[in-house]
Order: sequence, then structure tokens, then C-alpha cells
Amino acid sequence: MKRINWQRLATIGLCSSLVINAFSGVTAIAETVMSESSPTVANSIKEATPASSARQESTESSQKTTETSQEEVTQETAKQAETKAPLETPEIKTNTTEQPAENSSENDRQKSISPRWVPNNQVIYPRITLAFTNESGQAFADENLTLSGTYTKFGYENATSLWRSYAVNYPITSSNAEGGQYRVAVNATVPLPYDFFTDLPANYRMNIYAVEQLKIDNTLKYVDSIVAVPNSTLRMTRYSAQQTTELPQFGNHMTPFVLRTRDSVFSKSSENVFSLNTDGNEFLRILSVAPIGTPVEPVLYGFDGTATYRETLNYVVTRKQVTEKFVDANGVAITPPTGFTQNKKTPMTSNDFTFKQSGTLPDTYQADGKTYKFKGWYKGKTKPNTLTTTKAPSYAVTYDGNDDLTVVYEAIQEGKGMSSVQVMNKAIQNPVTLPDRMYRVLFINETGGLTFADRYGFTGELVEVADGKVTPIGPVPTNNNSAVKEITIPGRVFDTERPTPLQYGVRNATFTLPKMYKTVTYQPGPNYTGTAYSIPETYRLSLRSGVKSDIDTTGWRIGLDPTTDPQKFTMSGIYWSSMPTNVRLATLLSATITGKGVEPSVYTLDENARMYLYLENRRVTENFVDTNGTKITAPSGFAQGKKQ
Repeated sequence: MKRINWQRLATIGLCSSLVINAFSGVTAIAETVMSESSPTVANSIKEATPASSARQESTESSQKTTETSQEEVTQETAKQAETKAPLETPEIKTNTTEQPAENSSENDRQKSISPRWVPNNQVIYPRITLAFTNESGQAFADENLTLSGTYTKFGYENATSLWRSYAVNYPITSSNAEGGQYRVAVNATVPLPYDFFTDLPANYRMNIYAVEQLKIDNTLKYVDSIVAVPNSTLRMTRYSAQQTTELPQFGNHMTPFVLRTRDSVFSKSSENVFSLNTDGNEFLRILSVAPIGTPVEPVLYGFDGTATYRETLNYVVTRKQVTEKFVDANGVAITPPTGFTQNKKTPMTSNDFTFKQSGTLPDTYQADGKTYKFKGWYKGKTKPNTLTTTKAPSYAVTYDGNDDLTVVYEAIQEGKGMSSVQVMNKAIQNPVTLPDRMYRVLFINETGGLTFADRYGFTGELVEVADGKVTPIGPVPTNNNSAVKEITIPGRVFDTERPTPLQYGVRNATFTLPKMYKTVTYQPGPNYTGTAYSIPETYRLSLRSGVKSDIDTTGWRIGLDPTTDPQKFTMSGIYWSSMPTNVRLATLLSATITGKGVEPSVYTLDENARMYLYLENRRVTENFVDTNGTKITAPSGFAQGKKQ
């Protein structure tokens, strides 16, 4: 008797069922058929593994009514899947980035696929809006930015505790939404099958989707930093594993995620290209998909899976600036001519920026009881032997920290009001120059987020110390630039042959914290949950040779000391034996020493380095006691000594 081919009959029956249901308008079937014609079919097949096929076999074999012919079909199907789709093993990523279909765009791809959550074959559309403003709060419009990158599937390897990328990648593109805003989207429909989180290679804990790199393609030599607005958060959407028809409201999962350093600070390459990056230790949360709960359910960071842009993240673009300074022949700051401003800052706005000072410098002018005569000007930190004498300074900047303008006037008439310090500097015969230096301090909350600098007060007094006496010079100039508190120490000219040592710096350099904070340190505290920021190198720098010494990378010089006021903390200070015993100068605010027989030197750190200070919140402690004040066991559902 001729043998009946049960597999062929089963296949014909299945196809007939699909055709009938398709004409009946069953939505789930229609969605499945459409996804088979999409550019992501290859990945859907690639995600299948022997493990998932085995689970299917186990489920079917446990059904009491399973027929032998059905088991044969199932086994053969599993065998084919095993042959065509070997187990994915995380490896060094190759260039297998999926490309969008020809003539496609982020808005017209798979329009007929419903964005509903369909556990068996869901596709998601990772997308977000990034808004960029300059340091003045205006939309960053110096040039049209282009962002690109890669969206990648990662697996967490237990043996190494590292995230490993699979060879599953999708391109990221951007479009200008005007007003400094850019829409950033994965230029593909990303499959998220029901077993995405559970279909794992051996010795792997979980799978995720995350941005591997998000890069601003433009070269930005004139930009100093790109940092998220302090305390920025990212709303999250959680889907139910059983949900089949309704989309949950965007942002329905927990409280918004506070951005950590990896998502909030664009790193800058040596080629002046800015980017956000995932590495083996930590993945970018922006647009990521991660599991939660049992059974595992997806949480989407910053989007809800549909083609709608739901979230906007704001970043501050801080541009490099040209600072105008007016000094006398000894390098001491003076009152500028009418129409000009001491320490005026002009932002650079392009990669070929030319600075032009507004107005024409006068040949002579009067201020502070003296008459000043124009001597010339120079660019950068070091005063040349010959000054440029044009009255309208202009030059191409070099973006290397040597772009500030210094205008030199000579006092040709001494008048009243000249300080003893100015008189002393007037007689300098063997000068050495301490350049202006800006120090940048950032305050980090317990979750690793940046906070606004204007929440923290700072006071300090510039002084010179010599012959047992302290000569006040004035307050310390400060500025709040978003999350950065900028502290500027004015430069000075010193006499290296002065008979006795002279020190220059800031005494009583004190920060004041809001009352919600208990303490502040240069290292993360016990309640810190964020990523630790890098500690800058500090050192002693010779003003004569430029050689570094006494180098430290542990950060102890950044430390703060408590005061009698619980909200005030003073910067660690340095003491030289020639100083009065009760005087300390803040070490990392250009504490300087010079004099005959002394190597003129200053304690400092690199020009663009940042000092990070970690905040610890005050907490309420819950105590349970008896009538005598003795601690007792807390009731069920409560905890003795709980802090919050």
C-alpha cells in the first residue's frame, strides 16, 4: 500500500488555514505575514535557537492528544531550524549592520504593521529627540548637526561579567527638527520576539538592546563639552508579557531614570568628535530595552515602541571662549577703558573662528587716578618680547587654550589709591608670570547625576602672604555655567629675587551646601549608586621651567574640611613655614610660592580638568523603642533603623 506523506498533508493543511484566516481579516495573521516581507526577516530567523525549538518539542509532547504524525512534523521542523539557524555566540562584532530597504525612510517602513504588543512577533521603533542649547540657554544653531550610530543586541556573559555584542546591528540616523532639536531614530524595524530575553546561549544571563554608539558626526573643535542638563531623567515604558491589544501609557514604569555619566556626558575624541558609548561594563540607557520581573517583561527607556517620538533630552553645548584681559606692564589687572570689559568672554562659533575685539582701543585713558598709555596686546598665556600694536585686535583662534586676549597699558602717572602690592610689583626686576587659571567644580548627587552649580555658594579671598603679613587683594571671581562652578584665579607677576618668600592664593575657600545635604567628599560615599567620575591629576608646576612634580592621582588635594557650620566646607589648604601659623591657602586654587632661593611654583591641575565632589543626603532614621527608650523589634512590615 502506498505510504501517505503526513508531512506534506500537514503542510498543505497549515497553508490552507493561513489563507482562509488571511481572507477573514484576522489581525495577528496579517501582521505576521507582513513581517515576513520586511527587511528584518533574516534576524527573526537568526534569533531561533535549538534551545527554543527544544522547548517547543517538550510542550507539544506533553499534550495528551498529540498524534504521531504531528510529532514527526515538529521534530523535522526543529531539525531544519537547528540546521539553518545555529546558536548565536557573542563575538567581536563584524560589519553586518542591516541596511534599510531601498528608497525607504524612518517614517514609511512597514506602515501596515500594527504597533500593538504582539508577543509572538513584535517590532519596535527606538527613537528619541535630543535638544541642544548653548551655554547661554539659546538653541545651539552654530551649525547643522548630523548624528549617527549603531543599535545592537548585547548579551551579559557570566564568566567575565561583561556585555558582549552579537552580530545583530541596526543603523541610527537623525533629522533636524529645527530650534536646536534633532530626531534620532533606529532606521529599521527592530524585532522583539516573545523569547528575546529567555533565548540565551550557555553561561549568559540576559539579552538587551542598546545603543552601541551615538555619535555627532560633525568635527567640533570650538566646543569644549556637551553635557545633559543637571538632574535629567528618562521616562520608561513597561509592557506586560500577556498584553496583546493595548499599549500602556508612555512613562508608566516606576519613577523616571536619572541619567548617569555614560548617558549625560558626551566623550570627546582627539579628532574633536563627540559621542555617547556603551562598553563591556555598562550600557547606554537611552533607547535601551531591558528585562524586568518574573516572567520577564520588557522595559523601554525613553520610548514606547511605536513610531512616535515620546521623549526629549536636553544637552548643553559649552563652547570655547576668548577672554579679554586688561593689565599693566607688570601683568596686574587694571580697570579697562570706557566701552570695554575686564574678563569679557566671546564664544567661538565655528572651526575657523576669527576673534575680533569690538571697538578701537584708545591710545591713552584715565582710571583710578592714573593715566594709562597703550603698549600693545598679545594672544595666549605667554607674553612675547614684542607686543602687537594694532588698536583693533583680531586673530584666528587655535582652540588649544592659548586664545585669550591680553591688552597691556602702562601707567604713566601715579596717583592716589595705589596699593602696596601694586607698588611692590612696579619695582619687579626679575619677573616670573603666573597665568590666569579657571578651575571647574561639579557637584554629583547620590545617583551619579549632575546638579546645578548655582545651588552651591562659594566664598574666598585672594591674598599675598609675605614677611608674616597677609595682604588682601580682593574676592575670588566665580561663575555658574550650568552644572559647572567656574572659579577664576587672576594671574600675577612675581619677583623671583625677592629677599623673603612670598605666597599667593585663596584663603578661606569655602563651599556652602543646601540643607538637604549632609556632607560632600571627593570620593563616592556609601549610598552612591552612580558611576565614579575620573579623578584629575594634581601637581606642583614650576613657573620657570614648566616641569611637574609632586604628582597625585588619588584626589586627596580635592578634599574638603568641615567647619563649625554644618553646611559649610573648606577646601584643603597648604601651609608653608614662612607663613603665619593660622593661614592656609587652598592648594588647588593656584597656591603659589616664590622668592630668592625658592623655585617659583604653583599647585594646580590641567587646564580643562574637572574636580568632582560627591554629595550625601541627610536621612530620616526610623526607630522603634519601648517606654524606656530601649530599642525593640519592629512590627511586621517595618524595619528598625531604616533610613530614607
